[in-house]
Amino acid sequence: MAADSAALTEAVVTGERDDHWADAVALNAAFRIYARDDADSLDEGLEAARAAVDDGAAAAVLEELRAF
Repeated sequence: MAADSAALTEAVVTGERDDHWADAVALNAAFRIYARDDADSLDEGLEAARAAVDDGAAAAVLEELRAF
């Protein structure tokens, strides 16, 4: 199960998927962004999460975590 989740998340952050899984990953990230007070609203967190996928920042963080 964890491997499936990791594979889905990787596919989303690298831009290979843009279906309901992408929405789920973005919403999860939005909650985390909002909870850290990095966004003033959940909507703002969702925009930031989707922007991170679109501009490659999410994929870069994934690669950094792998290298760690």
